[in-house]
Amino acid sequence: MARQNSSIETKRPASVLFVDDDALMRRVLPRMLRLVVPDAECRVAESGADALSQIEAREPDLVISDLEMQPMDGVELLGEVQRRWPRIVRLVITGEDAETVLGRLAPVSHGLLPKPFEPKQLLEVYRRASRLSGSMNHPRIADLIGRSEELPAAPRVYRALLFVLTNPCSGAPEAGEVVARDPAIAAQVMRVASSPYFCRSRAPATLSEAVNRIGLSALEALVLSMEAHRSFPLGAGTIFDVEESQRQSLLVAHLARRLVHARPLAESGRPGDGAFLAGLLHRVGSLALASRATALFAETRALVSEGWPEVDAERRVLGVTQAEVGAQVLGLWGLSAEVVEAVGAQDEDRPDDGAVTQAVRSAVVIAERARSARIESSWLEMLGLRPSMPVWKELVAPAA
Repeated sequence: MARQNSSIETKRPASVLFVDDDALMRRVLPRMLRLVVPDAECRVAESGADALSQIEAREPDLVISDLEMQPMDGVELLGEVQRRWPRIVRLVITGEDAETVLGRLAPVSHGLLPKPFEPKQLLEVYRRASRLSGSMNHPRIADLIGRSEELPAAPRVYRALLFVLTNPCSGAPEAGEVVARDPAIAAQVMRVASSPYFCRSRAPATLSEAVNRIGLSALEALVLSMEAHRSFPLGAGTIFDVEESQRQSLLVAHLARRLVHARPLAESGRPGDGAFLAGLLHRVGSLALASRATALFAETRALVSEGWPEVDAERRVLGVTQAEVGAQVLGLWGLSAEVVEAVGAQDEDRPDDGAVTQAVRSAVVIAERARSARIESSWLEMLGLRPSMPVWKELVAPAA
């Protein structure tokens, strides 16, 4: 069951460096944040160069930069911050349409804050970014799987695919060309596209057909998941069932996306995409631990086999959970704060969690129950899923 836990949140208010070439905004932004977080530590920088100089002297937890600046704009600045200080959370403030600028921001930013905004919106972004900062800077995780400079970079094919997907002039044909360059990933895409989750009649005959059937957002998630397994290779005899992990993660991804779509949302954007990605990657922490802390990971699995709850076993042996480890890896790879939070908080229960986090958490529980017991309608109804019962029966069936 989910539990209250604040271990991945920072113990103090996260420090912020606001970067804006508008003098008025440099006065307004710290004041606005302090209206809702009175003891927040805020600094301001008037340019990208000024920001880099200040970070060099003292690193903040968060950098929140305006997009439209000269001569160094927000994308250039955050790209440099990502390269030199990968554990700093990076956010952009912009008055442009989110869909228009997403292609430029996705590789370097953990999220954006659209103008105009109210203090409560700034508070929501600040809270999410603070949790992300806590995930990316957990001291115990570095001991277990390595410091940021020792961890694998964001996977190569994923980065190439992201470049294509964020280009408004590109689409499925270009995405298929990227995937086709890697025969192993192309074969996996064909396999998934032929699974009961995507295939309702005949299996796709070509990679292009498979890409169209899966959809571009799901393709992005699948490629990243496949490359994550390459980034953390497993030695002989490692206690980690790759096939079972992938199958279960695909089930969680579908459940989470359907759950988000089944509920009315106050959030903007396309939360179904974030839910699918977070669901597919919700066990990446276990993969990293099995690869980098093999003996300790085996100890946790031994306790689980004796009847220990997984979270308790991980905290007993490792001092952290696989969810927290996964959140750090994904945060360092530059995934959105929404996705990182959903992965890191899958074992927790907080009243202010977003729809994606709630969907992933519920999907994990449902998928676990589906492995060993029938899902009763009364139990689903308790989660508010009764209107979607046929959906859940259809999705769980391939796992039975």
